[in-house]
Amino acid sequence: MTSNDSEIASNATMEVSVKLPSSVVNSGPSKKKSKSVNEVKIQLPRDAKVQNVLEALALTHATKYLTNIDLKFGKTMLKDFESLGEIAGNQEHLNLEIALR
Repeated sequence: MTSNDSEIASNATMEVSVKLPSSVVNSGPSKKKSKSVNEVKIQLPRDAKVQNVLEALALTHATKYLTNIDLKFGKTMLKDFESLGEIAGNQEHLNLEIALR
């Protein structure tokens, strides 16, 4: 593997951070002194779709009971078929937010 190959491989994936709504963060059991989770981080390929993020969130402990959600990038509501690489552009990190329906 050459240095160019490793550069291509490192650019093939990206980290996606999904900020949880405050209603989800504050709804945990109050008896436990556990640290509340306010975002979920997922490593996905750049060519993955928004639908792949939604599917990963369905399996994540903090968000698995959220059924009617959309994802936002800034103020833009994302469509399921949009590519993460197209949304992020040249950035290797993508910050999204959950919007409850």
